[in-house]
Amino acid sequence: MADFIPALSYVCNMMDTVVVIMAGGKGTRLWPLSTESKPKQFLDLLNRGSTLLQDTVRRAQFITSSENIYVVAPAQYEEIIKEQVPFVNFIAEPMPRNTAPTIAYALAYLLAHNKAPSTVMVVLPADHYIDDPEKWAKVMDIAVDYAHQSRELGTIGIVPTYPATGYGYIHIAQPIKPEKGLYKVKTFTEKPPLELARKFVDSGEYFWNSGMFIWRLDALQEAFVIYASEIWDICSEITDFSNHSKIKKFFMACPSISVDYAIMEKASNVFVVKADFQWSDLGSFKAIYDLLPHDQNGNAIIGNVIPFNTQNCLLVNASQDGVLAVSDEQEKAIIKTSDAVLTVNINAGENIRKVYKAITEQFPEYA
Repeated sequence: MADFIPALSYVCNMMDTVVVIMAGGKGTRLWPLSTESKPKQFLDLLNRGSTLLQDTVRRAQFITSSENIYVVAPAQYEEIIKEQVPFVNFIAEPMPRNTAPTIAYALAYLLAHNKAPSTVMVVLPADHYIDDPEKWAKVMDIAVDYAHQSRELGTIGIVPTYPATGYGYIHIAQPIKPEKGLYKVKTFTEKPPLELARKFVDSGEYFWNSGMFIWRLDALQEAFVIYASEIWDICSEITDFSNHSKIKKFFMACPSISVDYAIMEKASNVFVVKADFQWSDLGSFKAIYDLLPHDQNGNAIIGNVIPFNTQNCLLVNASQDGVLAVSDEQEKAIIKTSDAVLTVNINAGENIRKVYKAITEQFPEYA
């Protein structure tokens, strides 16, 4: 396991900030690297010597102390989480119900464990790539400070580089502190069609929604009461967080909905801070390809691979033995593990969901 060195915090009062890392995703678009037993957040996808979860925890250490970092994930991942980041807190998520119930459950847990209502919660997905943790920490410092003072709901906005249809978009309103990239939010639009996404990007008035959130505990609780009371009514009834079977019964009644739909699209007290760092949600093989170094033929290679007459491909041999030989291919992702081989157009990320579904139905032991 890589060494962890707590970094100097940019936030004035570390005790007033908690970080909740959501680590329950399955990463199905990265099969066969990402599997049910070990999804992408627990992998070293960029061949850097640390997993995405470990990188996320390292960033969190810039803005708070290790004892104020909480990882939320299904109980089946507790062992691997404790192997990779043994010094952080683990909250067992009863069952996958999307991000709104997960965040409400974490909120109930923190309040039940005597966190002050004025504490700022930073919510991070466990599977993002950030190129510069110090730049990230400075942006997060602006967001944490404003959330603490204003009791508004915050997010981090990414300047779009192309008209992506798989991301949410944030329409910015009047600036609050433009020199710090701090704006009020006018509207959220989740995953627009291509033509609308093009208009958003061309206007220069939209950010991508990064999926990182910042809010005081009392402000978040108030938002759940107003906009998603059916979720908060359930989660607020949980008092014994060790009774997993009882908690699961509670949790099953929660609607499966993202916090974007449940709260952020409805609320009027929302702000965004513009990111000045490189970001990727690493949700596809193309995203991994873009971040890796390329050879003279444009190939990104990990592991024992021999390419012939092959250009602009992602070639990954993740098996412990053997070699992957590839000839006469262009713009493909070719992935070899000890259990499976996948060949797919590098831009066809959504098709892998269909492949994964077929695998779960016909060969579930390899999913």
